[in-house]
Amino acid sequence: MLDTKLFALDASYIRRAFQMSVELDVKNSVFGTVKYNGTVIYNWAKNKFVGLQMPSNIHNFSKNRSGQEVNVLYNPEKPYFCIKASHPDKTVPGRFWTTEAEILVSNGKVLLGVKLSYSTPVSQDKEMIDYSVPVFVWKIYRNNGIADVRSLKSHVWQIDEKNIDELYDFIQNRNRRMPVVVITESVNVEGVGGQYLSGYLVNGERLATKVGLIAHVVCLADNVSQLWNEKVGRSWGVYNGAVRTYFPGADFSDETYMQHPLSVANRILATHYEDEKGKEYIAGEAFEYVLMNNLRKYNTNVHLDWENIGHKFYFAANREELRNKERTVEDAVLLNEMYEEQIQQLEKKIKNQEDEIITAMIATENIEKELEENRQTIYRLNMRVESLTCQLEKLREGNQSDIPILNDYTQLVEWVETYFPGRLVLHNRAIRALKGAVFNDPELVFKALKLLGTTYYQMRMGYVSLQEFTDQCTELGIEEAGSIADTVAGELGDTYFVSYHGKKCKLERHLRKGKVRDPQFCMRIYFFWSEEESQIVIGSLPQHLTISTS
Repeated sequence: MLDTKLFALDASYIRRAFQMSVELDVKNSVFGTVKYNGTVIYNWAKNKFVGLQMPSNIHNFSKNRSGQEVNVLYNPEKPYFCIKASHPDKTVPGRFWTTEAEILVSNGKVLLGVKLSYSTPVSQDKEMIDYSVPVFVWKIYRNNGIADVRSLKSHVWQIDEKNIDELYDFIQNRNRRMPVVVITESVNVEGVGGQYLSGYLVNGERLATKVGLIAHVVCLADNVSQLWNEKVGRSWGVYNGAVRTYFPGADFSDETYMQHPLSVANRILATHYEDEKGKEYIAGEAFEYVLMNNLRKYNTNVHLDWENIGHKFYFAANREELRNKERTVEDAVLLNEMYEEQIQQLEKKIKNQEDEIITAMIATENIEKELEENRQTIYRLNMRVESLTCQLEKLREGNQSDIPILNDYTQLVEWVETYFPGRLVLHNRAIRALKGAVFNDPELVFKALKLLGTTYYQMRMGYVSLQEFTDQCTELGIEEAGSIADTVAGELGDTYFVSYHGKKCKLERHLRKGKVRDPQFCMRIYFFWSEEESQIVIGSLPQHLTISTS
């Protein structure tokens, strides 16, 4: 009978401190690779659990003494290796650590799976450990090599025009399990004191040494980032000193880009970080620490589908081993009763542990989601406050002439992002429509958008009257009105609707000039007001959308 006291987890939290599923580099053969890396893990356990007197060479093993327990399965012919080791924490009463590792061969690839967890009594919960990597993982990473679709390295992946397609395919690869951090080169980004900065705001090589075990780090020079944005679209892009994290599951054809956070240059330069010793960091170096902590949280909280990947770990592997052993009929009956009893006990304990792990992970995931939503909201509000402050100062001076009016549609996207952050948003559909723009007065389009980003925005915020906005429309020779009746819009499918943040939104208003349908002489700018973000979303321009009488 097993000592059930060792499995008591009453009033305890079970937390994941590290996990990974990667491919091992095969040096000579899969058999040699399994044996070599299995021996690395076996020797780690042998040195850590000296009192259990494990055999000198890698071997099947199972022993439990004084709260320490090690179970090893090794089959050099299959080949296969797994280990489960448990021990109490010497520094925190009641804390209990469990390390599981497995090396298996699947479809000709050698896979390594690792899980490090610990149970902590409620009374000691303040002693929580966020992230810890088993020593043997570092040794395998440095001496053998591991891969997540492509090799994980402690230095950056430099992208140029020749391998940009490789990055494009890699980020969308469904087998990728680790984040990709893309760092871009800045060109004349305004820093503290009005000084303009160029170059990489974040040190990619230094970041790679910190997170190369759990993420891929990529650097894009300014000219390459421009090619990247043309390839993936502005919503999915990253540019001019910004840093973006592409999590697993990225698909450039959908609208989920908000799930892959973008940190622009100004946010990076405003970052402040203080470590556990009280040392303070600012700007890019501070952002590196913040990003490192976020990647570590992702590693410990993300749900890995172990069964679908192919991992069994010790409990399932041991049960399979027991069932596969050849026994005589008499021995089989006796052993079966003993094994079934042990299996039932283990299954019950494992179920209790898994239930607590799932509960803890769900709670953690919900908290992290709420925190991330709050962080995004705070960031948007800060950007809005900053934009409003600048605009109000300009209004006090009576000067908006520093916003240039251009006549080139290809510059419109960057123009909006530069002069109207937090006020105007160009939807992907509007950006696509610009590529076919033929309206013969592009300056009027820029003037109309400027009017939306200044007077119309101020009107919606309560700073100016409707009459003032209407008068300025008249000066430009344009009108602002509702776009189409709801009943008619419903008959035209998605023509007058866009998907925004997962919701179907109607393009309720539009600016218009000209009544003929010739796109060279007819201008229409369709938009709606986002109450949640207090900003104007441009859905289509500058041509007329289809109506029932077309």
